[in-house]
Amino acid sequence: MNKKTLRIAEEILRTAEDLIFADSDYIYDPDHKKKPGGGYHKTEKGWSKKEEKKEKSTSSPKVKMTNEQKKLDEMAKSGNYGIRENVAKNPNTSPKTLDKLSNDEYFEVRENVAKNPNTSPEALDKLSNDEDYAVRHYVAKNPNTSVKTLDKLSNDEDYEIRINVAEHPNTSPETLKKLSNDENYEVRYEVAKNKNTPVKTLDKLSNDEDYEIRYYVAENPNTSVKTLDKLSNDKSDGVRRNVAENPNTYVKTLDKLSNDEYYAVRENVAKNKNTSVKTLDKLSNDEDYEIRINVAEHPNTSPKTLDKLSNDEVKYVRRNVAEHPNTSPETLKKLSNDKSDEIRTIAKEKLSQKVLDNSGFDFSKLSPELREKVKDWDIEDIKKFLGWLKKHKG
Repeated sequence: MNKKTLRIAEEILRTAEDLIFADSDYIYDPDHKKKPGGGYHKTEKGWSKKEEKKEKSTSSPKVKMTNEQKKLDEMAKSGNYGIRENVAKNPNTSPKTLDKLSNDEYFEVRENVAKNPNTSPEALDKLSNDEDYAVRHYVAKNPNTSVKTLDKLSNDEDYEIRINVAEHPNTSPETLKKLSNDENYEVRYEVAKNKNTPVKTLDKLSNDEDYEIRYYVAENPNTSVKTLDKLSNDKSDGVRRNVAENPNTYVKTLDKLSNDEYYAVRENVAKNKNTSVKTLDKLSNDEDYEIRINVAEHPNTSPKTLDKLSNDEVKYVRRNVAEHPNTSPETLKKLSNDKSDEIRTIAKEKLSQKVLDNSGFDFSKLSPELREKVKDWDIEDIKKFLGWLKKHKG
């Protein structure tokens, strides 16, 4: 090849390179001999005036199908709709395959796609527009259904679908607020139960004419102190019972409910962790022994009230007193002579433990054998032992 031919070939190559990189300001330098400077920097394609930007992908990383999923994907192409229906049911079917099946002509296939826990939010959103009620029904129940899709379904003409939306854990407070005005009481019923329902919406529902709705408002952990106090006057004993059990119920409301005519309301007051020492003392005189059992078990019950309950005629009340950490040594000493063998044993063990705990002596220094023996000693033996230790140390 002569020099002229070689020069023409180089010009053609240079022109081709310039055309390829014309839109990105690359220059022709096949041997990468150009020195940095003048705004150029070296890249895999040559020397460029532009910064090489590495854009981060915003799309979800592609997940490879397992061998089983590949087989299911092939089966999804079958002309037999029964086979496609079984693929749509299969919990191992991939989201990609389910997305394809969401367009199936048979509603039975689409219905099972709507049920499948692997179905993507995007496919579920598409199925939320399905003409078949059963498909939309299962979209409203699927755990992957998005907030946006649930809001759309909250306007569905079928009340059972709106019930599912009101019940769904992903439903937004805004959608629940809208559904609280639903004409169907079962929809409002589920709104009252939902943990996402906002305080103001629950307060509005506390005035609902249907007692079941007020019942679940009284149970909801989001219900405010003010609303619970209002519901403590409800004519339904079930509503008042739930108020007495709610962890948000205020001390004064619980004290009021401790006088309720319905025993189950008073029983829940005796169990509520917010109940005051004063209210528990009042309930320790309740005619219902199950309420007194709960008072004897309550962490707020005072030593004075426990001493009173140590004389209770019901064994289970006295046993709870013997096991209670607030029970005084004097009360335990009394219970160590109880007519029940079980209560005497518990009281002696608890009394011994209290004496040991208050002695200031580190019993972990004793040998394992002696520690086991000390546990079985009665109070007098322990006192003698502690006296001996004190004298020995002195």
